[in-house]
Amino acid sequence: MKHFMNGVLSKKLLLSGCLTFYILTGKTQSNEAVVYNATTAFALSENSSGVASRTPDGRPGAGYRQNKADYGIAISFDTLTRTVNGVAEITYTNNSSQALPYIWLMAGQNRFRKDSRVAQLTPARGARFGVQEYTAGCEITSMETGANRRSMQMAIYQVTDTYVKVMLSSPLLPGKKAAIRVAYHFQLPYNGSDYMGILNTAHGAVYQLGSVFPRVAVYDDIQGWNALASGYFVEPGSLDMRITVPSGLIVQGTGELKNPEAVLSPALLARYRHAWKSDTVVNIRSANEVTNPAGSSGRSRTWHFTADNAGDGMWGISASFIWDAVKVNLPSRRTALAMALYPPESNPEWRKITGQMKTILETYSGLWTPYPYTTSVNIAGSITGVAAPAVSVIDYQKSSYGNTLWTKTNHELGHSWFNMMIAADSKNGWMAEGLNTFINQVNCDTLGGERPFTISDAINRLSVNMSIPSLNTPASSVRPGIMAMVMYIKPAVALYLLRNKIIGKEKFDPVFKGFMMDWAFKHPTPGDFFRTMENGTGEDLGWFWRGWFLNDWKLDQAIKEVAYVNNDPAQGVNITMVNRGEQVMPADVEIREVNGKTTLLHFPAQVWQTDSVHTFHYASSAALENVILDPGKELPDTNRSNNVWKTLSTFSIR
Repeated sequence: MKHFMNGVLSKKLLLSGCLTFYILTGKTQSNEAVVYNATTAFALSENSSGVASRTPDGRPGAGYRQNKADYGIAISFDTLTRTVNGVAEITYTNNSSQALPYIWLMAGQNRFRKDSRVAQLTPARGARFGVQEYTAGCEITSMETGANRRSMQMAIYQVTDTYVKVMLSSPLLPGKKAAIRVAYHFQLPYNGSDYMGILNTAHGAVYQLGSVFPRVAVYDDIQGWNALASGYFVEPGSLDMRITVPSGLIVQGTGELKNPEAVLSPALLARYRHAWKSDTVVNIRSANEVTNPAGSSGRSRTWHFTADNAGDGMWGISASFIWDAVKVNLPSRRTALAMALYPPESNPEWRKITGQMKTILETYSGLWTPYPYTTSVNIAGSITGVAAPAVSVIDYQKSSYGNTLWTKTNHELGHSWFNMMIAADSKNGWMAEGLNTFINQVNCDTLGGERPFTISDAINRLSVNMSIPSLNTPASSVRPGIMAMVMYIKPAVALYLLRNKIIGKEKFDPVFKGFMMDWAFKHPTPGDFFRTMENGTGEDLGWFWRGWFLNDWKLDQAIKEVAYVNNDPAQGVNITMVNRGEQVMPADVEIREVNGKTTLLHFPAQVWQTDSVHTFHYASSAALENVILDPGKELPDTNRSNNVWKTLSTFSIR
């Protein structure tokens, strides 16, 4: 900081009838280390597609091909033995340009085998998604393949952990279809790695069924077969699901119920049909009907569900369900049905969540793209919170990780867009959880809803100079203790700042919405997203992706010097700021003069494009009281002590 002769200005300023002299001194930052490298930060982007199927501006190209898997599933569930017996009939269409000699299926129940990788990697203390209970996994009793259902023959297959390699009798040529029929069974675990399981209640268990059938892995133009991919990464297709259960049980989950008249009593059927037309919540099954159930005729009933663009699903089965529903109004006069099913012991918040689901879904649909399914189901169970196409299961009683039922629902419903509709490989955790958490925050802005974390709190956490993996680290390599920061919080904050601080909502929102529309039920990569945002906004954002996503760079902006021109505030002041850390962000500078005038200046990130130091002239009308970088504390600056220049003392003579 520049020191003045004897600390006294040589000019006298007449302010409010007083002669006021200012002693201006400040802490110098000139000796602090600078690690910033402008050449590295603003290097040319290297996120070109490299393949003809993806355009340079981030959209699916003319050569984009995506295979398709359509499912016809029939299962029966025995509540006494917890056994699911199923037959899956899969029609697989090869839209790629390659002949495929085999097809990979995903058998999620195999995670519960003692020899599974997940079981072996589960620490002794346990883990949320670890294995706490062993079963025999998905036991295949027969495997058949053919060109169609009429030409089935026994097939050779090989099980590798949670994947099954099915050999075809002849390669599946481009443009052709293959049929696969799998007969299988598995035992539903009580503790299902927080994906599935059983919750015992006073009026009957809640059975939460996940990984119900073997599903086809993704074959794409980037990696080929995505065996051992993580999370929800499947080929969207049509789903026809039949679930046979003892009479008296209610079943809901992925898909629209196609035979309500066959499984519901006349009273429930009338309320169910009314709910499809009602803008107020309809109680289809009351607490009294749970505690005093009517007699059921017949030994079993088959519930029939269908859904488009659902390569997987989850279902809840119970006699203890209270059942609420309401119509959801979507763009283009489409409607959907939002439903919540929960036992009487559930947190009282469940009694109002159905109406809140309606508001959440309608808001997401208005902000971005319309909700893609005809139903949305929220089930209360023993699961912290997990989503599948058109359904989520959330803990029935507890609010965990600082979340309320509203925040959990807002998050799990957001997964209908990311990662159900925008079906990116969730090994890039930020593309599933981070993008979803970002739209959750925007929804909270719009609705004034409760947040799992505030952006300001997250900024404060990111301001701590701690080392975390870069956001492009595979999800399986992220330690559980920092998973929330790497996969949820940091990418959401990055995109929130990109929208609100760097690009602006008016430019950002149409481009982001266009990305969602272009990639609906397709498989974008991180590079596709980066190119979309750059081309659509007209901004070179290589510095942003490089600092926030590809590296764990830290931000440290500082005021270096404040110097009046010729020691005279009337001639203006030259202010020098420095970017000390590797990270790059725009700079907001608040300048407050002693006469009360306050000015806020905004400098784009490109102010650091050639050097770590930038000096600008400010036409002051009086001496300065202080200069503050990032006055709103909107950026994760790791050293705020050098963000402020302040005159240390003043005195006046009347």
